Amino acid sequence: MMRLLPTSTPRPRTRRHRPLTRATAASAIGATIALTGLASAAPAQAAGNECRVTTKSFALPGKPDVTVSASVCMRYVGSWSGYRHYRAWLGRVEWTGDAWFIGGRRFNDFSFDIRAHSGSKSVGTSTVQDLSGAMNAYNDGARAFSSTGYGAVTFATKSKYWYATATANVDITDDGLPGRDWRLNATGTIT
Repeated sequence: MMRLLPTSTPRPRTRRHRPLTRATAASAIGATIALTGLASAAPAQAAGNECRVTTKSFALPGKPDVTVSASVCMRYVGSWSGYRHYRAWLGRVEWTGDAWFIGGRRFNDFSFDIRAHSGSKSVGTSTVQDLSGAMNAYNDGARAFSSTGYGAVTFATKSKYWYATATANVDITDDGLPGRDWRLNATGTIT
């Protein structure tokens, strides 16, 4: 004998909730406000990787202006042997000029110094190659740098809360002034 199954699906069981009273609503709202207040009071910290971009336009005498964007990055690599390992590096540099500029010298120097900081502590300065040759040869261009490549600051420490800074050493051709520093925005703090 064959048994027929019902064609309709059974209704799911619904869970009964307690009715919302003023007291439970007020405590829920108070807890939400307290948690939101605590979260917004904490400093912004990232775990893992952080990059910040800074953009600046440079006025060049007798030549079209050049706009340069550069990013400085900081990474927490991991912990082993009782130390926390970090890297700071120049992420990417892009420049854009006017299309009629062909050849000539825009910059005598355009290099970057990278540093890592934690509170009053500072470690390793690394100078990234001078990009003036590429910036003089090409109207527009970009260079990307690896966190493990040339110019990266790699270090091990027992402390947390590190951030990276970078300063561009800029010497404009034919402006009659000595080179100057362009300070890039610091990364956020990495835990």
